[in-house]
Amino acid sequence: VGKFVGREDKKFSFIREPLLAKIFSKGNYEKYNTSTEGFKRFTQVTLRYFLFILNTIIGNVEPKMCANNYKDIDPTKITSGASLKYRKFLLNVDFEGEVRSYEPEAIALAERTIKAVTDNAINGAGLDSVKLSNVIGKALVNSDATEQLMINAQFNSLFESIRTNLEEEYERLMAIWIEEGSIPENKPLDPFNVIATIDVSGSMQAANVMNPAILLGIIVTKLSKLGNTFITFSAAPTLITINPDDNIFDIFLHVKNSEWGGSTDIDKANRKLAGMMRDYKSINPDFSGQINHIIFTDGQFNKGFCTGWYDSLVTYSYYDYSEAFNVDKDTNVWNTAVNRMEKYFTNYDLSMPNTIFWNMNANSPGFPTTGDMKGLQLAEGLSHGMLVSILTNACEYKEDENGVMKASISPVESFQKTI
Repeated sequence: VGKFVGREDKKFSFIREPLLAKIFSKGNYEKYNTSTEGFKRFTQVTLRYFLFILNTIIGNVEPKMCANNYKDIDPTKITSGASLKYRKFLLNVDFEGEVRSYEPEAIALAERTIKAVTDNAINGAGLDSVKLSNVIGKALVNSDATEQLMINAQFNSLFESIRTNLEEEYERLMAIWIEEGSIPENKPLDPFNVIATIDVSGSMQAANVMNPAILLGIIVTKLSKLGNTFITFSAAPTLITINPDDNIFDIFLHVKNSEWGGSTDIDKANRKLAGMMRDYKSINPDFSGQINHIIFTDGQFNKGFCTGWYDSLVTYSYYDYSEAFNVDKDTNVWNTAVNRMEKYFTNYDLSMPNTIFWNMNANSPGFPTTGDMKGLQLAEGLSHGMLVSILTNACEYKEDENGVMKASISPVESFQKTI
């Protein structure tokens, strides 16, 4: 708590007066508010000293930084967020990349920080992946090798924490499955059988969600047992192969240098995935197609998502869907992208992947399916926080009334499990 009680006239300073009234006036805010200015100054100074002592006890790095107390800063004990935020201070460089201080203790702190980085002892597991993705995006062109080394170490720490959490949850689900009799059709879906598709259309850039989508796509691809490839989701979907052993900057730059822009063609992306799975099945006939497929998008799909029309037939606007309901334009059958997706995979004797539509842009909601449709999940947000839950929600595959083998999870059930 002490970390977030701001100084006077600073962020979170609104917490101070109710707290002071609680401590010095037994919670009587009116009594405190009408007390003398001298008494108020006394309470503010007392609280300031109390918070300083509290922050010293819990090891917050900010008071030590303010006092230039370099020798008492242990880089391995700093929280993930503070390490990322204050990385230049820890490495003794300013915002222009020059040496910040020639004091021996500042130089020694930088040496301790670099040692913590090379020993994989720097904290990163608690990072916000959104902030990290934007830091990486900026650091691609505005950082030196040492700073990139530190950020990469923090990314590795974050990635390993996600992988560990996913392994532990999968082991827990498998133990339950074994305890309940190891019924084959109830076997939990392996969360590491996953492939990512990243929407790289122009609307993703306009919504400023490209960096978080790329980072999540990289994390999912590094987790996957299915290879080191993901699909870019645009007018011309492309396979992007990464080297999982490269540092995060090399991978990020490789992805950023891929072709971006265009529109959002879900059918081409799904046909490409189905073709990949068909080719794999020709090598491994036992492959069923029971995988997780996460589509990172911003909810802005081509109108063909609804009816299968081609863009040349009708002028399209993101904000005008009236044409989508005139089925006489194309067919008298309501033909959604999800219906077509089922056909792509069943035609190759494959199960439909457990498909997660992950909307990265809350300002442009999209609803690609109904809440009760099986084999699909809906997620929304920029951070990795839901990833473990999303990948372990689908616990079994069943054949539906149309003969489609799909995961027995719906968007509503996935939401209930996640919360």
